[in-house]
Amino acid sequence: VSLTQTIFPNASFSPMDFLDYETKSVQAVTEVVEHDKISQTKLNIGYRFPIRQGDSKHVAAVLFNAALGGYVHSRLFLNVREKHSLCYYVSSVYDAYKGILFIYSGVDAKRLDLAKKVIDEEVKRMCTERISEKELALSKQALINDLKESEDSQGARQNLIYIQTLLGKTPTLAERIEKIEQVTPEDLLEVGKLLVKDTVYLLDVER
Repeated sequence: VSLTQTIFPNASFSPMDFLDYETKSVQAVTEVVEHDKISQTKLNIGYRFPIRQGDSKHVAAVLFNAALGGYVHSRLFLNVREKHSLCYYVSSVYDAYKGILFIYSGVDAKRLDLAKKVIDEEVKRMCTERISEKELALSKQALINDLKESEDSQGARQNLIYIQTLLGKTPTLAERIEKIEQVTPEDLLEVGKLLVKDTVYLLDVER
């Protein structure tokens, strides 16, 4: 009897059912435009990022997202929002269960084209240029801090145990931190090569 069956005796899923392995070859970027009575344009960009929970490159993908738009030290926040003042907010989120990455932003409608251009440039830089040791260190520290804080959260610990049970892996906090520390700038470049833009969604100001 597996550990999963012992803890969840009435469950009918297999150990990997919670991961979505659907893939497709992106021939052209899909663009969706809608309008509403809003004060700022919502620009969301979706990417295929085929690295999932349990993959050997998973930690590098998490750090890639952290450096791109996951924290206040990230490139999207510093360069798109702070330096160029193109977005009211901008961030990126990596979904390791589906193998996708999203960029969310709120943009002044009059500066939309420039915002899209600068965001694309920052993503391209992350995928083609070696990240600095300082940027990577900041991303590692931010992620490690989150892991340590999650130790004090009952919900976060329950979620961790659930995922570890499904994956059949139970690394300690120290082991998880060690994996983070081992990631190199070259590892981020390697996962960056797998990022493919899929869909651009625009909720524009109704005119």
